[in-house]
Amino acid sequence: MIPDRLAEPSAVGALVRVEARRLLRHPALLIGAAAAAWLALPRWITGQPPEAQWDAQTYEQLTLLWSPLHLGAFVAATLTALRPGDGATAEMFAARPLGGRHRTLAQLVAGAIPMALTAVVVSLTWLLIADAGGIPTGFPVPVNLYPTVADAAYVIGLTGAAHAAGIALAHTTRSRLLNVVVGLIFTYIFFFMYWLTSFFPVSLLSPFVSPVSAGKTSYWGTPEPISSNGDGWYAIVRDTDFVACHTVYVAGVGVLLAAHALRRSDPEYRPRRLVLIGGLMAVSGFLLQVLTYSGAWSWPWS
Repeated sequence: MIPDRLAEPSAVGALVRVEARRLLRHPALLIGAAAAAWLALPRWITGQPPEAQWDAQTYEQLTLLWSPLHLGAFVAATLTALRPGDGATAEMFAARPLGGRHRTLAQLVAGAIPMALTAVVVSLTWLLIADAGGIPTGFPVPVNLYPTVADAAYVIGLTGAAHAAGIALAHTTRSRLLNVVVGLIFTYIFFFMYWLTSFFPVSLLSPFVSPVSAGKTSYWGTPEPISSNGDGWYAIVRDTDFVACHTVYVAGVGVLLAAHALRRSDPEYRPRRLVLIGGLMAVSGFLLQVLTYSGAWSWPWS
């Protein structure tokens, strides 16, 4: 194992750039980014909001549009981590040898690439939504809502967590096929079938979170968009605080996954600081979600 003192920062930085270039050219990530852009951008490109089957559908499913990019980041990360030894890379760093943990660290840091791709696609979508005048939400008089910074941070953070998950799984099960299948099943259950995990308290642990929820109200006297399903009126609430807390939870899980990958790549390494930071973020994010939850279930004092 290469001691930390022999792993020069410049060598680690160079390896990060090598891994970043590999990710940027990886077919899985490029296909995922293209699929997410195809789902998110054309519906707004005309300057008009897309048709919706129910009053809150467009905003409710807004963050689902980038699930192919999350999947692409996961698959690219796990396949890159499982890549056999690269002779060219080994020769490049022969004078400054690096251990397995440093290569894993470089792969984790290279996750900035899929996160940056996500930020670009999300920003373009946000601009198109602003040009269209917002997202019509509610009935009979729709209110135009705009995506928030918390919505963008959640989507970008979820891509980072997916990247870390791919590397962590690669260091746990060494099967490319199994890892890809796990990613596909995970995406199908938690995103394409997101309503299966949209109830309390499972929704607090699920990777997907809807940016809006509905609460019982009267037709008059509410500043929120309203809707009716035949048995009463519901206020459509934009859950900015809840999404922000869920983002902290997702980021914490991502840090824990990164710590697991580093630990598996070097049995002598104990990433206690990462475990502490990730654990605090995950637990605090989860508890804050409970306190800010504004769906059908609520605290007695809320």
